[in-house]
Amino acid sequence: MRTRMFESLFVGVLLVSFISVASAQDLTCGALTALSEDDQLLLAYGYLEGVQGALDKEVTDILVPPSDPKHPAWWVLPTGLSNNPSAVLARKLKTNCQPKDKRGTHLLQAFLSMAYQKEGWPSVGISANKKQSDAWRKILGERDSVSCSAYIKSQEITRQSLVDGYYLGTEAFKVALKSSDDVGIAWPSKLTPQTVRFEVDKRCQKEGGANIRDVLWVTTAELGVKN
Repeated sequence: MRTRMFESLFVGVLLVSFISVASAQDLTCGALTALSEDDQLLLAYGYLEGVQGALDKEVTDILVPPSDPKHPAWWVLPTGLSNNPSAVLARKLKTNCQPKDKRGTHLLQAFLSMAYQKEGWPSVGISANKKQSDAWRKILGERDSVSCSAYIKSQEITRQSLVDGYYLGTEAFKVALKSSDDVGIAWPSKLTPQTVRFEVDKRCQKEGGANIRDVLWVTTAELGVKN
């Protein structure tokens, strides 16, 4: 009986989630202020992971290191994130969203408005040195990723904040750079962050020793291919 009920609920969730990603696109600065500071931090962390995931899956080569102002990361990120990037980004976002006239601003726009670069074009193209290009995609340290065990222990709203941030990071990259990655492997088109989070939850429960960066990378790619 419980199994049938679960299956019915699962099908219902999937049907709703296929409608659009409007819920994440419509998150505003007002919604940010309703989150706890910890969840704001996880939203910012998720955004950074989403940018990293989009960089990893970008089909063109990256021709300059992250220290160069022409690196594509600076079209979606502000400067000054070297020490504790998630906390700094969360603080910058909160400050940006604080004024009353900004409460209706979409979070995607709020993130993009903080980007260091807003005009011109980053140094991407075809590289003769693929190893160097691949290395230059890395903007986050290997030890910076949240573990699956810590993720699963978090409340649902906290896990959802992280995945919402990841979606916003991939979307910001696509919007700012008009990414050539249009096959939905950075973020599976037509799937909501709620659906993706459900799949991430399941994978993390099975792979407690994994980190959330790898799980999000694999899960979004697999869902993108399926859809």
